[in-house]
Amino acid sequence: EFEKCAMKWLTDQYGAANVVNVHVHKDEETPHIHAVVVPIKDGKLNARHFINGREKLSQMQDTFSESVKHIGIERGIKGSRAKHVDIKTFYSQLEEGKELGRGISEKIQKVAENAPKIAISTPPALTGREDWRLKQELTVNKQVKEYVSKVQEETNKLSDHISTIHTLANEKEYLKKRTHKAEQENKKLKEELKVLVKEREGIIKFTSKLEVNGKPFMEAFNEHNKEQEKQQQKNSIKMRW
Repeated sequence: EFEKCAMKWLTDQYGAANVVNVHVHKDEETPHIHAVVVPIKDGKLNARHFINGREKLSQMQDTFSESVKHIGIERGIKGSRAKHVDIKTFYSQLEEGKELGRGISEKIQKVAENAPKIAISTPPALTGREDWRLKQELTVNKQVKEYVSKVQEETNKLSDHISTIHTLANEKEYLKKRTHKAEQENKKLKEELKVLVKEREGIIKFTSKLEVNGKPFMEAFNEHNKEQEKQQQKNSIKMRW
């Protein structure tokens, strides 16, 4: 079903005449398809129309995921910058992110608790009050600006890490679903394998009791195969002459 959906998507995307070769690979952990296509648009070669830039590639992933959605294949998290890691490493990174976030949160709390204590000097009794006021404003503004800058810096760090943790959490949930689905499929395959093994054992028992021309079935079957091979070799020699 996956192969049929992929072929339909390829022909819809590029045109049936432009799909040169399609090869299904099942020798790796995840079955996949290698396709060779000619990127023709309006009668001319135009690869940029199909694959130029991140947006185009993302759109291809969107349309392909829609074409296989009904058979249970899900798109990866859109916009994720995560790389493939094993589950142990993934959970380790998630915990590190949480710990780092807690550390930054504590820093912000300390910065807030250690707000600057602004001391204002006693104003002059008679003259120079305006100069005094201007100097006090400059001093206060400088201290407040430095304090706000520190808080903003730590807040920005926390915001970045919250975003990272949120992405990791989404990917964790996605990974859990994929793992559960894989476990269910694996269980189903094991059950099917048990049935096939039993059927095979039954066939072996059945054929072991059969006889052909007074010989056990398997012995007669092997002799028949050898005779066929000899006959093919003879026919091959005749054809050469």
